[in-house]
Amino acid sequence: MAVDLFHALYDALLRINVPSDRARTVIEAMERDMASTLATKGDLLSLKGDFTALRGEFAALKDEFAALRGEFAALKNDFATLRGEFAALKGEFALLKSDVARLDERMDARLMDIRYQIELQKKSLIIWLGSAQVVASGLLFTALSLLR
Repeated sequence: MAVDLFHALYDALLRINVPSDRARTVIEAMERDMASTLATKGDLLSLKGDFTALRGEFAALKDEFAALRGEFAALKNDFATLRGEFAALKGEFALLKSDVARLDERMDARLMDIRYQIELQKKSLIIWLGSAQVVASGLLFTALSLLR
Protein backbone atom coordinates (compact mmCIF):
# COMPACT_ATOMS: atom_id res chain seq x y z
CA MET A 1 0.00 0.00 0.00
CA ALA A 2 2.82 2.41 0.89
CA VAL A 3 4.59 1.45 -2.34
CA ASP A 4 1.50 2.47 -4.37
CA LEU A 5 1.40 5.77 -2.52
CA PHE A 6 5.06 6.48 -3.25
CA HIS A 7 4.59 5.62 -6.99
CA ALA A 8 1.59 7.91 -7.19
CA LEU A 9 3.52 10.76 -5.54
CA TYR A 10 6.52 10.14 -7.81
CA ASP A 11 4.28 10.27 -10.86
CA ALA A 12 2.59 13.44 -9.62
CA LEU A 13 5.93 15.14 -9.07
CA LEU A 14 7.04 14.20 -12.57
CA ARG A 15 3.78 15.56 -14.04
CA ILE A 16 4.41 18.96 -12.50
CA ASN A 17 7.84 19.02 -14.11
CA VAL A 18 9.99 18.14 -11.07
CA PRO A 19 13.17 16.53 -12.35
CA SER A 20 13.31 12.76 -11.94
CA ASP A 21 16.32 12.75 -9.60
CA ARG A 22 14.74 15.38 -7.34
CA ALA A 23 11.42 13.52 -7.28
CA ARG A 24 13.26 10.32 -6.33
CA THR A 25 15.12 12.18 -3.54
CA VAL A 26 11.83 13.54 -2.16
CA ILE A 27 10.21 10.09 -2.25
CA GLU A 28 13.23 8.44 -0.57
CA ALA A 29 13.26 11.12 2.14
CA MET A 30 9.54 10.54 2.70
CA GLU A 31 10.10 6.78 2.92
CA ARG A 32 12.86 7.22 5.50
CA ASP A 33 10.83 9.74 7.45
CA MET A 34 7.71 7.59 7.41
CA ALA A 35 9.67 4.50 8.43
CA SER A 36 11.09 6.29 11.46
CA THR A 37 8.10 8.39 12.54
CA LEU A 38 4.97 6.48 11.61
CA ALA A 39 3.85 3.54 13.69
CA THR A 40 3.24 0.17 12.14
CA LYS A 41 0.37 -2.13 12.98
CA GLY A 42 2.82 -4.23 15.03
CA ASP A 43 3.89 -1.10 16.93
CA LEU A 44 0.26 -0.29 17.68
CA LEU A 45 -0.47 -3.86 18.83
CA SER A 46 2.57 -3.73 21.10
CA LEU A 47 1.33 -0.42 22.54
CA LYS A 48 -2.11 -1.92 23.02
CA GLY A 49 -0.53 -4.77 25.02
CA ASP A 50 1.46 -2.27 27.05
CA PHE A 51 -1.66 -0.23 27.77
CA THR A 52 -3.54 -3.38 28.80
CA ALA A 53 -0.69 -4.27 31.19
CA LEU A 54 -0.72 -0.72 32.56
CA ARG A 55 -4.47 -0.92 33.09
CA GLY A 56 -3.92 -4.09 35.10
CA GLU A 57 -1.18 -2.43 37.14
CA PHE A 58 -3.36 0.63 37.75
CA ALA A 59 -6.20 -1.62 38.88
CA ALA A 60 -3.82 -3.37 41.29
CA LEU A 61 -2.61 0.01 42.56
CA LYS A 62 -6.19 1.14 42.97
CA ASP A 63 -6.88 -1.96 45.10
CA GLU A 64 -3.72 -1.31 47.13
CA PHE A 65 -4.74 2.31 47.68
CA ALA A 66 -8.18 1.18 48.79
CA ALA A 67 -6.54 -1.22 51.27
CA LEU A 68 -4.25 1.57 52.49
CA ARG A 69 -7.26 3.85 52.91
CA GLY A 70 -8.84 1.19 55.09
CA GLU A 71 -5.65 0.81 57.12
CA PHE A 72 -5.37 4.59 57.53
CA ALA A 73 -8.97 4.73 58.68
CA ALA A 74 -8.22 2.01 61.24
CA LEU A 75 -5.12 3.92 62.38
CA LYS A 76 -7.17 7.09 62.65
CA ASN A 77 -9.66 5.25 64.87
CA ASP A 78 -6.80 3.81 66.94
CA PHE A 79 -5.31 7.27 67.39
CA ALA A 80 -8.69 8.65 68.40
CA THR A 81 -9.00 5.85 70.97
CA LEU A 82 -5.47 6.55 72.25
CA ARG A 83 -6.26 10.25 72.44
CA GLY A 84 -9.29 9.43 74.60
CA GLU A 85 -7.26 7.09 76.79
CA PHE A 86 -4.54 9.72 77.22
CA ALA A 87 -7.16 12.29 78.16
CA ALA A 88 -8.55 9.87 80.76
CA LEU A 89 -5.04 9.21 82.09
CA LYS A 90 -4.41 12.93 82.26
CA GLY A 91 -7.55 13.30 84.38
CA GLU A 92 -6.49 10.42 86.62
CA PHE A 93 -3.02 11.92 87.05
CA ALA A 94 -4.59 15.24 87.98
CA LEU A 95 -6.64 13.46 90.66
CA LEU A 96 -3.55 11.62 91.87
CA LYS A 97 -1.64 14.89 92.02
CA SER A 98 -4.35 16.51 94.13
CA ASP A 99 -4.52 13.40 96.37
CA VAL A 100 -0.75 13.50 96.87
CA ALA A 101 -0.93 17.22 97.64
CA ARG A 102 -3.64 16.60 100.27
CA LEU A 103 -1.64 13.70 101.71
CA ASP A 104 1.44 15.92 101.83
CA GLU A 105 -0.54 18.60 103.70
CA ARG A 106 -1.86 16.01 106.16
CA MET A 107 1.62 14.60 106.69
CA ASP A 108 3.00 18.10 107.25
CA ALA A 109 0.23 18.76 109.80
CA ARG A 110 0.86 15.39 111.49
CA LEU A 111 4.61 16.06 111.56
CA MET A 112 3.99 19.45 113.16
CA ASP A 113 1.76 17.75 115.74
CA ILE A 114 4.42 15.12 116.47
CA ARG A 115 7.08 17.83 116.87
CA TYR A 116 4.77 19.68 119.23
CA GLN A 117 4.13 16.49 121.24
CA ILE A 118 7.88 15.78 121.41
CA GLU A 119 8.49 19.32 122.60
CA LEU A 120 5.81 18.88 125.30
CA GLN A 121 7.34 15.54 126.37
CA LYS A 122 10.78 17.12 126.48
CA LYS A 123 9.51 19.95 128.71
CA SER A 124 7.63 17.49 130.88
CA LEU A 125 10.76 15.32 131.23
CA ILE A 126 12.88 18.36 132.10
CA ILE A 127 10.36 19.38 134.75
CA TRP A 128 10.18 15.83 136.12
CA LEU A 129 13.97 15.47 136.17
CA GLY A 130 14.29 18.89 137.80
CA SER A 131 11.71 17.89 140.41
CA ALA A 132 13.45 14.56 140.97
CA GLN A 133 16.75 16.39 141.44
CA VAL A 134 15.18 18.79 143.95
CA VAL A 135 13.60 15.89 145.85
CA ALA A 136 16.89 13.90 145.71
CA SER A 137 18.80 16.94 146.91
CA GLY A 138 16.27 17.45 149.67
CA LEU A 139 16.57 13.82 150.73
CA LEU A 140 20.34 14.00 150.59
CA PHE A 141 20.44 17.13 152.74
CA THR A 142 17.93 15.61 155.15
CA ALA A 143 19.99 12.40 155.38
CA LEU A 144 23.16 14.39 155.95
CA SER A 145 21.58 16.51 158.65
CA LEU A 146 20.30 13.37 160.38
CA LEU A 147 23.69 11.77 160.27
CA ARG A 148 25.40 14.63 162.11
